[in-house]
Amino acid sequence: AEGRPHRFCFSGTQINNERRVLSEVLGERNDSSVVAGCRRDRTNLQHHLRNNKNSASMQYRSCQMCLVPHGDSLSDRRLFDALSSGCIPVVTPLMRPLPFATTPGVDYIKAVLFIKPSSDARQLRAALDKIALEVTPARLRQLRAEGARIARLLSYSECGGRSGLRLTMRQLLVQRREEEEDVAPRDLTSLLLSK
Repeated sequence: AEGRPHRFCFSGTQINNERRVLSEVLGERNDSSVVAGCRRDRTNLQHHLRNNKNSASMQYRSCQMCLVPHGDSLSDRRLFDALSSGCIPVVTPLMRPLPFATTPGVDYIKAVLFIKPSSDARQLRAALDKIALEVTPARLRQLRAEGARIARLLSYSECGGRSGLRLTMRQLLVQRREEEEDVAPRDLTSLLLSK
């Protein structure tokens, strides 16, 4: 669709069971692209993805949707790379705070698809098959347009008078104020999905 030969893609290390199953399931599909390695290969894989004509951003530009499973940190560059490449992030919410989710104008529900995290290949296959059947080309265009708008807001270069750095500082001030007022940390994904 629209010059994107792959429906789903994933680039990254297989650092947990969810990612291993995800890589296996995508590898079975004839509509998907996978570049995955083991943790011990992480440095080589990152070098390959950054310095190769098949870089992660090139992969995202050839895919309609990018799987964003949980990793070993609370944020993930692949979310930003996918949004800025016009690739729709498919997020598994486990330990997945979405950066700047409470910032006015950043509405991930309009730009991101959510699936339950799963280490069960059968469940993951069913979730991806459902997305493949139900997400129409028109819906993909809507998600892509909103993702591009959010990516511009989160850019670390000045765009329209707002920069990602400014949003980062604002978010840190909010977190600091909430800590001082003993406000419990929020699960931003649950907050978003409850809207």
